[in-house]
Amino acid sequence: MVDTHLLEQRLSDIHDRIARIEDKLPVDRSTFVADRDAQESVAFNLFLVFQDALDIAAHLIADAGWPLPTTAREHFDILAQRGVLIAPTATAMARCAGVRNLIAHSYGTLDLGRVYDEIPAGISALRAFSGEVAAT
Repeated sequence: MVDTHLLEQRLSDIHDRIARIEDKLPVDRSTFVADRDAQESVAFNLFLVFQDALDIAAHLIADAGWPLPTTAREHFDILAQRGVLIAPTATAMARCAGVRNLIAHSYGTLDLGRVYDEIPAGISALRAFSGEVAAT
């Protein structure tokens, strides 16, 4: 049984973190690459928002008794296979998982320009993910 309170809280967290990212994100790439405070705030909230989405996916999969994924990307593929997400959203969320991994595993050598460039698509994917999950 899906814990609806947990699901609602995580979806609320996603919306809150998206707002924080948008609030701290400079309007241009060069400013972002030069602004360490913006980089840290945005990267931290990107990591956490993608983790929130991953936690939601894991919760839905476990509660339904579906086969457990072995990678972050597989979480979203399973949700698409089971009709929770549409395929384009699952693909976009898999890309987000890749950005999350970049932040988690190589922050010291993180390509900040790439992170900046990925943010609009990531936010769009997270909004789609939230809406599709909320509709289930």
